[in-house]
Formats: sequence, structure tokens, C-alpha cells
Amino acid sequence: MAERNPGQMYYIQDTRQYVGNCVLWWRPGGKGYTTEIKKAGLYTEKEARDIEGNRGTDVAWERESVERCIVNHVRMEHLRDNGVPFKKNTEEVDDCLKGKD
Repeated sequence: MAERNPGQMYYIQDTRQYVGNCVLWWRPGGKGYTTEIKKAGLYTEKEARDIEGNRGTDVAWERESVERCIVNHVRMEHLRDNGVPFKKNTEEVDDCLKGKD
């Protein structure tokens, strides 16, 4: 079967689960999964068709469609482990994070 859009690249989603509200993507070469799009693999149309044909829960998405949906955010646990809040008293910070500020 001829390619619909020669040169188009695809991300592969494993739809069996999500991590929080994040999509689970195939890593390069099908070597594991990631929620981080920068660590996700890109696949040709032929590879994407083969992957979708092997397991019905894997879905190929056009690269551009996925990349239009990227959102940057700060993970709370990273901030908590690496940041120095203005409120330096740990109890104050805990109260603030729990909405008791």
C-alpha cells in the first residue's frame, strides 16, 4: 500500500493506560514507554501501520497533530525537591500547598 503522506512521521500511543492525565508514548525503537514527548520515538508511516496492525491498543498520531498539543508545566514534586520557596519555613510551605495559606 502506498504512503498517504510520504515523509510524514508518527508518534505511537499505547492507549492501555495513562499516567495522570498524560499520554503514554512509545520510546524510539519500541524500547519502552514515556510520557515525555521529547523522549518519544518517531516512526515512518510503514512502521506506524505495522505497529497498529500488531496490537489494536497502539495508535499512530501524526507528528504535527501531537506537537500542537504539547503543554509545558512544572511538576510539584520537582519544585518541592529542588526549589527554595520564599516561605522558608517548611511548615508554612506545607500549609500553603495544602491550601491553608
